[in-house]
Amino acid sequence: MILDELKMKTDDNSLEVEHIVAILDKYRAAIIRQRFGTTIKRFIPTAYYQLLEIDVDPTTKLSLKQLPNLIDLNSLELSTEITAPNVYNAFKITLVNSARFGFLGYNKFLSSILYATINRDNYLECKYTGTMPSRFYIYGILERPQAILDFNDDPINPLDIPFPLEATSIAELMAMALKEVADVRIFPFRDKNNAKEDELPQARRDDRDRRYRDEN
Repeated sequence: MILDELKMKTDDNSLEVEHIVAILDKYRAAIIRQRFGTTIKRFIPTAYYQLLEIDVDPTTKLSLKQLPNLIDLNSLELSTEITAPNVYNAFKITLVNSARFGFLGYNKFLSSILYATINRDNYLECKYTGTMPSRFYIYGILERPQAILDFNDDPINPLDIPFPLEATSIAELMAMALKEVADVRIFPFRDKNNAKEDELPQARRDDRDRRYRDEN
């Protein structure tokens, strides 16, 4: 949709497509944090979530692969759920932040609870006194939605996966991304330190910008 707005040809702009995807990811994360990242627990629609299948080594109690970055809205409990297949009734799985994780798992009366966290190296780490399951499902909000393809070793074009966003936020995201993409495309060499340009009269700046667009 952004390419259409800018009247680009996708066949000749593969790098620009990747750049647009990165911009969409950035502003999607910003919208989510602004809308749901408050101190009050709010319901987050399922449209934002993605599912990760995670294999865990029962001996080390660590995931075999690093996880993609998840958006953490004040605490993992608010934005992420974790389950294990076929053992839903065997024990309770609690996903906590890494700061709290170090103090859990020592109460004998809570031995039926499996605690898990995403450690500093982005591995899933577990604490449990019983038999560990070898696979978990994490249902969370990824910082970069396309990262799920690399994690699942999925040979799919990133543009073919669903973009996890509410339909009501599409127009807002489009406007934010389009403004940045159009600005970069029209002024590719503009320096952030443009004090001298700002001193020019508005008419001269408009004339300069018009001549630049005509030349390109």
